[in-house]
Amino acid sequence: MERPEVATKVVRATLRAVRLLKSDKKYGLDVLTKRNYVELGKERERFAERAYEAATQGYLITGIVDEKLQREMIQLAAQRLKPPPQVAPERIFDFGFARKAAEGLR
Repeated sequence: MERPEVATKVVRATLRAVRLLKSDKKYGLDVLTKRNYVELGKERERFAERAYEAATQGYLITGIVDEKLQREMIQLAAQRLKPPPQVAPERIFDFGFARKAAEGLR
């Protein structure tokens, strides 16, 4: 929030990277599963596939993830973290910077 221009540039770079990953799904899944950027546990391939699909579908066009997928992501995370029930997506996801960056790419 202190440097919105930096956040916008990071999101814009991310959108460009997602476009590159979309052009080669095998490489994209390899990056998500073989490299140790995030510990995905036993279901590494399933989580990587879901992350790839989310990134290359709605996120690519608008810079946001649709609400249904947001709720599914929250549900999966809640199984591990056990937070209070029914957390609204608006409290977890803030796509303001993504919307601003996506406008710059059009």
